[in-house]
Amino acid sequence: MSDDIGFGVAGCHGTIAPQQDEAFYDDRSDASDDENKGRLKFPTRLYGRDKELDALRQIYDGLAQSSSDSDYGKSRVVLLGGYSGVGKSRLITEFIAQASARHGSPDKKKEAVISASGKFTERSSEPFSAFTQLLGQLADELMASEELHSKVMAKIDQSELIGSDNDAQGRLVLTSTFPSLSPLLGGSSKSRTLGMNAIIDCTIELLHLVATNLDCPLILFADDWQWADTASLQLVQSLLTSQIQSVICVCAYRSNEVPADHSFAKVIDEVKSARNKPGLIETIAQIDLYSLSPEAIRHFVADSIKRDEVEEASDLAEVIYKKTMGNIFFTKQSLEELVRKNVVFYDMMCFEWQYVLSKVELTDCLSDDVVSTVKSKIACCSGTLQDVLVVMSHIPFSPDVSTLARLIDTADRYTEDEIRNALREAADESMLIISSCDKLYTFAHDRIRQASQEFVDGERRNKIRRRIANVLLDGDDASLFVAAEILNSLPIDKAEDATVALMAKATLNLRVATIAKSRGSIEKENELLMEALSSLEQSGKKWADYNFTLDLLNAIIKCSFSLGRYEVTSKAINEILERGRSLDDKINAYLYDIDKYDPVNEYDEGVKRGVAVLRMYGFDIPTSLSPSKTFMAKEDVKLQLALRNSYLNLQKLSDQELPLMSVFQLVARYCLFTNRDTLSKLICWKAVIYASKRGFDRAFPRLLAMLATALVKEGKIKRSIEVGNVCVLLTQRIIDDREMYRSVVDPLLVCYKDLKMAGRAQPAIGAALNYVYSFLASGSGTLTNPSTLSSSTGTETMNPFFSELNPIYESRLSCMEEYCRKGDRKANELLMQLFRQISLNLRKEDCADPTAFTGPAFDEEKDLRGIPDQMYSYVSFDVCILRLFLAVLFWDEALMAEMLDKLQVMPSCFNDVSTARTHVRLTYMALAAFGLKRKEYGKLGEKCLDYFVRLAKLGSVDSLPVKLFVLALKKPKKTAFEQAIDACNEAKLLQLEALAKERYAVFLRDNGCSKSNAFMEVAYWSYLEWGAMAKVKKMRRAHPFLAKSNKAKANSITLSGSNDDKKSSSTGGPPKFGTSIISFDDYDHVDISINNRRSSISKQRSVTNPS
Repeated sequence: MSDDIGFGVAGCHGTIAPQQDEAFYDDRSDASDDENKGRLKFPTRLYGRDKELDALRQIYDGLAQSSSDSDYGKSRVVLLGGYSGVGKSRLITEFIAQASARHGSPDKKKEAVISASGKFTERSSEPFSAFTQLLGQLADELMASEELHSKVMAKIDQSELIGSDNDAQGRLVLTSTFPSLSPLLGGSSKSRTLGMNAIIDCTIELLHLVATNLDCPLILFADDWQWADTASLQLVQSLLTSQIQSVICVCAYRSNEVPADHSFAKVIDEVKSARNKPGLIETIAQIDLYSLSPEAIRHFVADSIKRDEVEEASDLAEVIYKKTMGNIFFTKQSLEELVRKNVVFYDMMCFEWQYVLSKVELTDCLSDDVVSTVKSKIACCSGTLQDVLVVMSHIPFSPDVSTLARLIDTADRYTEDEIRNALREAADESMLIISSCDKLYTFAHDRIRQASQEFVDGERRNKIRRRIANVLLDGDDASLFVAAEILNSLPIDKAEDATVALMAKATLNLRVATIAKSRGSIEKENELLMEALSSLEQSGKKWADYNFTLDLLNAIIKCSFSLGRYEVTSKAINEILERGRSLDDKINAYLYDIDKYDPVNEYDEGVKRGVAVLRMYGFDIPTSLSPSKTFMAKEDVKLQLALRNSYLNLQKLSDQELPLMSVFQLVARYCLFTNRDTLSKLICWKAVIYASKRGFDRAFPRLLAMLATALVKEGKIKRSIEVGNVCVLLTQRIIDDREMYRSVVDPLLVCYKDLKMAGRAQPAIGAALNYVYSFLASGSGTLTNPSTLSSSTGTETMNPFFSELNPIYESRLSCMEEYCRKGDRKANELLMQLFRQISLNLRKEDCADPTAFTGPAFDEEKDLRGIPDQMYSYVSFDVCILRLFLAVLFWDEALMAEMLDKLQVMPSCFNDVSTARTHVRLTYMALAAFGLKRKEYGKLGEKCLDYFVRLAKLGSVDSLPVKLFVLALKKPKKTAFEQAIDACNEAKLLQLEALAKERYAVFLRDNGCSKSNAFMEVAYWSYLEWGAMAKVKKMRRAHPFLAKSNKAKANSITLSGSNDDKKSSSTGGPPKFGTSIISFDDYDHVDISINNRRSSISKQRSVTNPS
């Protein structure tokens, strides 16, 4: 027997033969990771997403490179769609990592890229859950750097909206809605009732201030929008269509779960419509992720089992791909399943992963359902980890260890250390991930959460969920939402008293509904109120607790009415009217019983019902609804007695304390809509007398506004001003306690949004129409950034976003237009199209005839053809007004004469109760009448001028510049034009100032003055600042010297005389409250308490004490 044949043992190939000490030695046998041998570790690189990563990189780099420019709109939106498990979150994680590597600097001379993310969960019960996570992460990121924190907070403190000098109202809005911001902003997170607009504006303001003070654009990522709540959808739509800068917002969603009629799909359409405007840079991108290719899966599998050559794992990859179709999450779970079944195994002798089965055998070892695969993985985990995963799957937030210990079903079963070890084990198994900010664990994927929920079923599952809910009842607001959601989904425990349990559930739902209302989530509030009512009815104890049932039904009335669910509202109203014990208990039901006539435009019935209710409460109002002169005279005496007391010191009460005032306001408004002016005035008188005894609330200033408007129509201007002044001061007292939001910038727009959200279509459209006419009448504060205007040449175009006429303004009109269309209000829809066409006519340089309505938004001939006569009269009145506006602006004398002839024969020409529209119409009628210098228009011009003369004497800030400009055209003089231009400048009427400067330049030219060209330059730059590019182009064509105009030189030109010697064109200080009282006409109902914030704060009107 030879010695070299393995000691004579057949088949033995030297495995026990003597060898050199280091022959064939493999140092992997000494590796210190024995515990990890046999555990599959997936590679961290991203596979098959180079195209998508490159697209994201280009979007971010483009935003970063342009962040130093002065252009508006430096924000980007990325809509990321794809099936569950396709790798959306992983893509964004890699994108953020690469952005940080490219734009951050290791020497810390430049800040790192700041990002924040949030995620919605299925059946999430708390409003704004993803935003709460996102803003909490953002706060942690900012506070991690002391320098960055100080810089950002300095800017936040200076904000008028959320700054420290604003009684912390804006901050309270944020911390109440998003408690995770409390560490950053400080203050209390105590719940209070918030308006949705307040939440939206404060959130956008915060993000804007943070983003614009970073070195690199801010990245915001929110996942799983298919599960978002209604309030979050409203917030994200406003955010993505806002003027926020230096932000890239990534919204990921499961495309297969967002059909065309899904709420988020509608948000996407609105955002695309607002951002995809002709002539604008691309600011929104749609990226759809599909499953990985077979080649990418082959590389992933080969790297996972540590194969150097891809072909070595091709059989295994092919089998897995056929099962998973390239879904990366499913692919990982399938590989792990094969490892658990020991089909793929780690060979401890060869130190490598192996598999020996054929393709068919491998296929049979794989599950068809990814959830089943994950459940099989959970079954292999320790009992502690199983319990932890099951409990965590039933709560949408990430609990800490102590909370988990209390939530697990058996008391004191596990120590906190055992739970902590189980969490680490889950992280090692890639079932949970740990947050880098708060160090809390959350599920790595929704399918793992789903599998954990389904791991236990039946009564045991119900028992676990019931314990979780009972523990969470002692938690914060977020915990209460989860507790209510769980208890609402469970049957009553047989061991409990059913009646007691149902009443407890009803009480909980009402409590949480109040919290939802305070968070601005009206849909969630409604859902919880309906659950409370259902539990109450099932208990058989309805009305046993009288106060609770009354409070619940009143809450249902308010909420369901706001959502337009009038059948539910009527049912609750009828029940309170039937079972209420007193008139005071029934007042809220009566209020909404009257209010229900508004959505259906049955104002006559509303008047009858309202008067009947007021008579029930002891107010003497004629049942005929037509008060006689004698009756009114007697009531006037009572009013005068009441007016002897000062109304400025009235006690301020909440709407809940004084609901009868809202009844007065509704009935008075209905009277105006039905042309019962005398009855409306009587109602207002009754309200004034009532307020003198009881106090006032938010409805009272609206009644005063209607009374002031009625007095104007009667020609009692002085008395109207006195009533208006009281209205302003009382409104200011209300505003001081309201949430702070940007109503001072655009109060009518805010009012439109409020009414729209509340389902009040007609008054919302009225507010929208007033918004546009107020825009044209007074010109909101210019948004112009001086740095965007060329200082050397007039040929350079100005950035349109920094002028008053801009695509954002047009997008608002588009949204209003869509709102009218959905509400089947064709006439109002046509008006919104008309207003948008005006903006296009003025803003677009390529407009062939800017005085004609033949554009894409509104074509006069086509759009007015075939509409009913009443609608035609309604719309054509506004068409004539606005064509006259354009005719004067472009000084088309033939068109001016044509429109004057039409307007002066229209019945509503001098009987229009819409103040803003009246102002626009009479302004340009007067300018046209005297500008044409034709005898036949003399009387018309004088009549229009008289309107502004009377109001200017009373101190109207809007009327004085118009009066002076009209006088300058009537009797052209150098001093007259100078006074008019000064007055327009002081009143910030930019477009009127530009027109006055232009007419002054023409006057100087006609009189042979050498300075005419200089003043034409001044007018040219004013039009450019306003954004009227069509007018600018026409002026350059008519005056070639403007092509070389220098802005700095043009602005140095002054009117004759020193600026220091100019006297104020105001009569005795800031103007008084005049025509800014909002009127209530056939389409017009505006919240005066909101609207007057602009007139009383922004323009700082003075008021006189009527006492």
